[in-house]
Amino acid sequence: MKKKAVDYTNIISFEKAYESLPKDDEDVVNYDKAKAAGLADHTMAELELIIIIKVVNPEDFKVDFDDTNEKWSPWFQYGQSGFRFMYSLFTITVSHPDLGSRLCLSDEKRSDFMGKTFLSTYKRFLIK
Repeated sequence: MKKKAVDYTNIISFEKAYESLPKDDEDVVNYDKAKAAGLADHTMAELELIIIIKVVNPEDFKVDFDDTNEKWSPWFQYGQSGFRFMYSLFTITVSHPDLGSRLCLSDEKRSDFMGKTFLSTYKRFLIK
C-alpha cells in the first residue's frame, strides 16, 4: 500500500503523519515495535521524524548521494535563548552526521516547514 496523498502543510503532528501511512509500512512497523519495547525518548523522536519526513517529502523523492539533486535539512541553534530553528541547509553529495540521509528533505520549503513545525521533536532527538 502507498501512503495517502496529503498536502504536507496539513501534517502538523506526528499523529497525522502516522495515520497517512499504511500499518504495514516498514517505518510504521519499526516505530510500533520500538514503542512497545519502551525505547528511549530520543530514539522515539528520531523514528517519529523518519515517519513525518516520509509523508512530507514527495512520494517520488529518493535520497541518492550519487546524483546532483539537493537534499535539505533544518539547522538549529541551542544556547541561552533556548533551542530554535535557524534556517535550512542543503547538500548534494554528503549527509550531515547529526541528521543522516533518512531525515533529508526534497526542498527548502519543506525543510523550513519541518524545522518550524516539529521543533520540539527535533529537540527531543538532538538534545535530550
